[in-house]
Amino acid sequence: MTTCRLLAAVVFGLAMAMTGCAQRPQPIAPSSLTMSTGAAGGTFVEYGDRLAKLMSTATSVTVTTRNSGGSLDNLRCLNEGKCDLALVAMASAYEAWHGLQWTKDKPLRGYSVMLPMYETPFHLATTQASQVTRFEQLAGRKVGVGPKGGANELIFSALGATLNPPPEMVYGTPTEMADGVIRGSITAFFFGAGAPVPAYRDIAERSSIVFLPIAGAALASAQKTFPYLTNTVLPANSYKGQVQPVPTLGLWNFILVRNEIPADVVYALTRSTFVRNDLATVVHPTAVQTKPENLNANTFLPIHPGALRYYKEAGAAP
Repeated sequence: MTTCRLLAAVVFGLAMAMTGCAQRPQPIAPSSLTMSTGAAGGTFVEYGDRLAKLMSTATSVTVTTRNSGGSLDNLRCLNEGKCDLALVAMASAYEAWHGLQWTKDKPLRGYSVMLPMYETPFHLATTQASQVTRFEQLAGRKVGVGPKGGANELIFSALGATLNPPPEMVYGTPTEMADGVIRGSITAFFFGAGAPVPAYRDIAERSSIVFLPIAGAALASAQKTFPYLTNTVLPANSYKGQVQPVPTLGLWNFILVRNEIPADVVYALTRSTFVRNDLATVVHPTAVQTKPENLNANTFLPIHPGALRYYKEAGAAP
């Protein structure tokens, strides 16, 4: 081979190598992300809207929100790539991850943990006009449980199984459920959300609210079916006229993120949340529990590499 031909071959090889490098796909940090929250009148909407604003202000990523039917809708949204971040109750996440209940043996994956939100106390409320003061009195009555197919429906089904006849479940947004309780078209409203929940606040302001304790056989039945449920209380004075703590069920909520979102983006969003010491003021009162150390409330989902980087820096990684 002559010197010219050798030189030409080298130049051609370098050109091909450079072309190959240029064609190799490189991860691109998104300029905007969509966070799926919940139904109107619920805590997920207030929490998500305000956290998205905080993240957008503190990072180079614009986070917008969309209302949804709740945790089940949000998990499907993540699985199908129609949203990037989602607020999810760990009851629904457990079933989605393991292919249980509503998933019909088809696990939904493609997401991981970004940050813990708060422990949800389940609310079960009626009004003084109903003359109901105990859970057992709900046998055969109409009880609102929020959007159909949500974690509230599944958990209340286990609670109601201890009654004969079981309560009749009614579906709708938290706002619609609150209106039903006030009008008397339904007896009570069962819903898991961080207090204060706008819908229950509305009942307390417009009527005389009565919270029903969840304990005994009903509590045991729900925890047997859903072992991730905790014993907790609805703190006293969470609502107007509620002067005593109310025993109830608890459930942790997390923000999940699609696995495809770049690690540096997830790290920035996670850090922008935890560096604030005023989350309970700027996001929601429940965000007092939004702390790195509460990551351990997750016992089954993987942690996104970008979030894990932050937790290691904070000394909160498992």
